[in-house]
Amino acid sequence: MQQNFSSNSEEKITLPLIHTLDKTELTFSHAFFQTAQTLYSYLQDIQLLSASIFNISTEPYTIAIVSLFSKMIQSYYSYVLLEIHRERVGSQVLIEHLYSAAITLVYLLENAESQIFDEYVSDSIGQAYILLQKIETQLQPISNNLELALLCEWLKTFMSKSELLATNCQLPNLTADLWNLETFDLTNQRAASMGLDFLSNPARQMVHKITPGSWLDIRINYFNAIRSRQSELKKIDFQQLRDASHLCLHATKVFLEEVDCFADNKAEVQRKQQSLSKFFEWFYQAHQVYSCHNGVSLELN
Repeated sequence: MQQNFSSNSEEKITLPLIHTLDKTELTFSHAFFQTAQTLYSYLQDIQLLSASIFNISTEPYTIAIVSLFSKMIQSYYSYVLLEIHRERVGSQVLIEHLYSAAITLVYLLENAESQIFDEYVSDSIGQAYILLQKIETQLQPISNNLELALLCEWLKTFMSKSELLATNCQLPNLTADLWNLETFDLTNQRAASMGLDFLSNPARQMVHKITPGSWLDIRINYFNAIRSRQSELKKIDFQQLRDASHLCLHATKVFLEEVDCFADNKAEVQRKQQSLSKFFEWFYQAHQVYSCHNGVSLELN
């Protein structure tokens, strides 16, 4: 059974009726996935709406926020799909993509200053510079590698265009290692300053920096497998599903406020905004009901 949310000022949203669900992990996994699919379709509609309003803007700031929103919703759906099927390694990689995209999107929108955007661009110029150095070194012995050569030229073009956008900002330390932890630290700091650090997991983030297939990677995966057999880690993490959904919804709310500033038909944008609360409520209540009936602690949730 499903419940419909609609009014004269809101769009119709059909979600599973929580109180009619069997209180089993399987039933709730289906309900969470169905609601996540509905939310994903809803976010895609918002993406199309924003594209029509911004009308394929060439303004760098607009390109950045629209692209971040797109990356966030794609990461969200892929994460949910893997988490529901208990593909924990893949789901934890995607939750980081979702987290970084959502936090960066909200940060740029809530701090719409030229200096903030300059710093955002300059960080990528630094990464591009280091990548370019590595690629040019690799091209010396294998100069006939077409893919590397094309990437090399693209990076040069990217840097020259991006440097024009960040003329008032000093480039980051170009001698630093490309895969350092500074990016994660910065994202976590931004999330904490905005009260959105509930998805932050420094241990998970650091583990993802380990070289795949290395001895360290093998041993830490073995360690995690042992923990999984001895704990609740093999179960679907409904709290993380709820939190990921809530972060997407919060970022969407802020994104829609920006879209509304440029919209001619503000009523359509406002209908989208008003309907977000239904998803917020559903994920909160569904997690609470499942936790209460299955002995999951709600402490600090």
